[in-house]
Amino acid sequence: MSQEENRRPWWILLALLCTALWGSAFATVKTGYRLFSIAATDTASILVFAGARFTLAGFTTLLLAASGLARRGAPAAERHVWLPRKEQWLGLLILGVIQCSLQYLFLYVGQANSSGTTTSILNACGSFTTIILAHLFQRGDRLDHRSILGILSGFLGVIVLNLRGVTVYDGLGSLFSFRLRGEGLVLCATVCGSIGNLLTKRLTASVDPLVLTGWKLGMGGSLSLVTGLAAGGRLLPTRPGAWLLLLYLGLLSVIAFNVWTWLLKRRPLSQMASLLALIPIFGVLFSGILLGESLLNPLMLLSLALILLGVQLINARFRSRGRAWVRREE
Repeated sequence: MSQEENRRPWWILLALLCTALWGSAFATVKTGYRLFSIAATDTASILVFAGARFTLAGFTTLLLAASGLARRGAPAAERHVWLPRKEQWLGLLILGVIQCSLQYLFLYVGQANSSGTTTSILNACGSFTTIILAHLFQRGDRLDHRSILGILSGFLGVIVLNLRGVTVYDGLGSLFSFRLRGEGLVLCATVCGSIGNLLTKRLTASVDPLVLTGWKLGMGGSLSLVTGLAAGGRLLPTRPGAWLLLLYLGLLSVIAFNVWTWLLKRRPLSQMASLLALIPIFGVLFSGILLGESLLNPLMLLSLALILLGVQLINARFRSRGRAWVRREE
């Protein structure tokens, strides 16, 4: 990739599109629970809701791959490919279970038991855990002192978030607002997401991004859907707009996951992961608009400022003379 191409902001704009879509999903999912009468304790119906979203997204992506519409500039032999090779199935299945079934089971159940804003910012931890995994397992993607400071700044932002509502009279026991079934599961989801990003980066070396995304979402979503239905989960819409919201979440996933996978194939993993920390900014915005949550809480703003500082520090190692925001993977 040439230095001139590296200076172009196209990939940053695409990454921002993904983070904005995922940020909007936090508040949209909580709205979906209300429209489909899903209680926070109804794990089976939460699985059906998540499974329907990702099954729709997965098979829509596979239809795009089979039609060739998304590969109009590709050679004819590659244009309509939608089936992976037999040696690729196991990796795609593992990826689907980790980054679709498990991640969104943890995320949706945790999200149902915490605020949309809290969920979106805790989810930003996935950005920093992905960077650590990239350092450990991705050749040529190593941490430096600025990256470490950036990770610490980001985690400090998460800690500051949990200081809301704490007074000097509460004592150390109430320093953190943390529930295992809420914030704890959200953190489990971030670990699954980080592992999924690492596996996606590895698999894009041999699997077409559309095929990878389609089967990951299709298999993972179908597993969640079948499991939820078998456990007695149901979707009971209270108004016709509920189905439109589910359709929006499915289309959101088609766009965001496909664009993100395509970018991961072309950019360093830790550089892309640092931009995931921008998701809470959009999450706060959409939570304020859709859920009426506060946008002006001083600790919330401080938390977001620390996360943004972390992004800046992590990306500082990619900026040097003549390279601008990117470092070649060795």
